[in-house]
Amino acid sequence: MGRNMPEGVASNVQIIFTILVFFCMLMTGCTATTRYCVMIDAINGKQPINKKCCYIFPGFKDLPSDDLQFLEYKGHVKHGLQAKGYSVVEDVNEANIIVFLTYGIGEPKLQMYSYYVPVIGQTGYKSTHTYGSLFSFNNVTLFKAKTTNEPEYGIVGDMTHEVSYTTYDRHIIIDAYDKIALMENQNNRQLWQTKIFSTGRSGDLRSVFPALIAAAIPFISENTGKAIQIDLTEDDESVKVIIDGKDIHDQILVHIGDYYNERYSYHSAIPISDRAILFYQQALEMNPYNTFAYLGLGKIYKYKYLKSWNKNDLRKSKEYFRKAETLAR
Repeated sequence: MGRNMPEGVASNVQIIFTILVFFCMLMTGCTATTRYCVMIDAINGKQPINKKCCYIFPGFKDLPSDDLQFLEYKGHVKHGLQAKGYSVVEDVNEANIIVFLTYGIGEPKLQMYSYYVPVIGQTGYKSTHTYGSLFSFNNVTLFKAKTTNEPEYGIVGDMTHEVSYTTYDRHIIIDAYDKIALMENQNNRQLWQTKIFSTGRSGDLRSVFPALIAAAIPFISENTGKAIQIDLTEDDESVKVIIDGKDIHDQILVHIGDYYNERYSYHSAIPISDRAILFYQQALEMNPYNTFAYLGLGKIYKYKYLKSWNKNDLRKSKEYFRKAETLAR
C-alpha cells in the first residue's frame, strides 16, 4: 500500500518540477517556431533613383557568378528587392544599378550560464503528538505513552548547474552602385547600403538567410538612421515570400502594430484584387495601430503612423484583419 507524500513535500516537488521543465525547454530550445532577432542598419545617398533595375554580382573577389550557393542567395535577395519595388535582370546591359551581395557566418562562440535548483529537506517539525494507554495491575496504574513528531519540509539549499551552448554571428550586406559611374570609374557612386546582422544557435546560413532578408524588406535602400532590431518567426508571411517569391507582384503585404516587437504586431499577405483592396482599405481605416501596406513590388498603398497607441486593443485589431483576410480571399 503506497504512502501519501507529505503536503509540504508535494507542493515543493511541484515547484521543482516546474523549474526543471522550464530549464529543459531553455536548454533544448523547445519552441513551436524559430524566432529571429535581426539587426538592420541601412543608409542611402538620398539621390533620386528613377529606374530601379538591378543586376546582382557576388561581393567576393574570387567567387564566380555561377556559384550554386551564391545563386540560391541571389534568388532570395531578388525576391526582397522585388518586394521593395526593384526589378532584377539577368543581363547586366539592361540594368542601371549594380548590386553586390556579401554574406558570411562567424566562428562558433561558446556561451555559458548557470542556474540553481533548490534542494528539499527537513527543516524542523510541524507539530508534536503524544498519545498512550492506561494499564491497571495489582492496584497499580501504569501509563504507556508514545510521542510522534510530524516533520516539516522546505528548501535547505541549492545545487548549481551550468549549461553551455554555441552561437554564430550571421551577416548579409547589400551594396548598390550606379552602373554608369561604376563602369566609367567615376568614384564608384554608391546609391545605398543595407546591412543585416543576426546572432543565433544555427550555424547553417542557408536556413536563416530567407528570414534575414525578410526582416529587411521595408528597409532595403532606405535610411534607418541607426541599427534597429526586427523580430520575426520562421512562419512569417514575408519569409514565405522570400523563399518562393510566389505571386510577389500580386500581393498586398500588410503589417500592423509595433514593427520592432513581434509580440505586438501582425503580418499578412494576400493576392491583390478589387475585393481585397476594398476590405483592406476598410481594415486600415478602422485599425488604431501603426499600419503600412504594400501593393506588390513595394508600392505603398496605405500608411498610418501613430506616435502612441494602446496595446490592449491589438487583439481586436488582429481579429478584424483576419476577418478582412477571409472576406478578401
